[in-house]
Amino acid sequence: IISNFLTGFPWLLLGLSQYSNPYILKIAKFIGIYGVSFLIIAFNLFLFTLIKKNFSLQNLFFILFLIFLFLIYKLPERKIYKGSLSILLIQPNIITSQITKEENEKFLISLLNQNLKGKKVDMVILPEGIFQDNLFEKKDLIEKLKKISIQNKCSILFGSFTGFNNNIYNSGVLIKGNKLDVYNKIKLVPYGEFILGERFKFIKNIFLKIAGYQPYLKKGNDFKVFECKNIKFSILICYENVFSQFLDNFLKNGADFFIVITNDSWFGKSIGPYQHFYHNVFRGIETGRYFIQIGLTGVTGIVNPNGKIERILESKGEELFIKGFLFYSLPVFYYETFYSKYGLYPFVLFCLILIGFLICKN
Repeated sequence: IISNFLTGFPWLLLGLSQYSNPYILKIAKFIGIYGVSFLIIAFNLFLFTLIKKNFSLQNLFFILFLIFLFLIYKLPERKIYKGSLSILLIQPNIITSQITKEENEKFLISLLNQNLKGKKVDMVILPEGIFQDNLFEKKDLIEKLKKISIQNKCSILFGSFTGFNNNIYNSGVLIKGNKLDVYNKIKLVPYGEFILGERFKFIKNIFLKIAGYQPYLKKGNDFKVFECKNIKFSILICYENVFSQFLDNFLKNGADFFIVITNDSWFGKSIGPYQHFYHNVFRGIETGRYFIQIGLTGVTGIVNPNGKIERILESKGEELFIKGFLFYSLPVFYYETFYSKYGLYPFVLFCLILIGFLICKN
């Protein structure tokens, strides 16, 4: 319900609390974050019944279920190697409200030239919000970016607004030589990017009165897969990575790894950016793919297909509101996990059988 009701917001599912538990993470490849949430509740109920000395058949069933899970995680998995990419993640650490559109364009070009100087990379990645204007109205900028891509023999991936007339999108843009490709964000943020229930005039009026503005972004509908050196990847924008089943569509289209571009600056120096980043641990485990996140102000880092955090960009012990870059040679491989093949359906079936058993027993 949390994941789907009113567009859904599965930000703090109980399972997320186990992002650093290597034993629990191993079974997430079978039951996902929802199954881990189930285990947390079930284990606490199990302890409660022991304290109350109310041991029953349900307790035995739970113990057998745990044993089954820890046995199946040892099953061998097929590992598929796709090649390697040298990537450069640039965290600019800017507050978009404090920079003009004219300054923004110059800053983007300068940032690329400074960080690409003397480096040989396959792809340079910048975050959501790095360019705050409509890119399609900036033909000169597009040509400059194409020129940088050709001169450095690399792809350039960054977040920008794109579109024509009243159809404006929050987009991930890939420039590869003279080619420009775009992914338009599908999971829009309610009230930040669109008004939920805006067809009801009173809701729209209430929002306008409180917020003083009207979100205007349109929703994308293409689960896009990009390519670099014959390796396929997909872009997730902002909080799209917190929706587990949402990624199934990209997997079906052949994504070998995922790139999350985000602007979490409005969280400030709080736990929020970290909570967002830790979802990549579960998505990596569930899909068996690498997850690369690049934040406007942080957190920027890399999670491997085993759910291990390999790198996080930091400076002087700080990971938020810092400027810097992360160069990484990415070995692109993935596992064909049980969850990536069958999703949530086997676990839902298990829950239905369990409910049916308890109803019949009673």
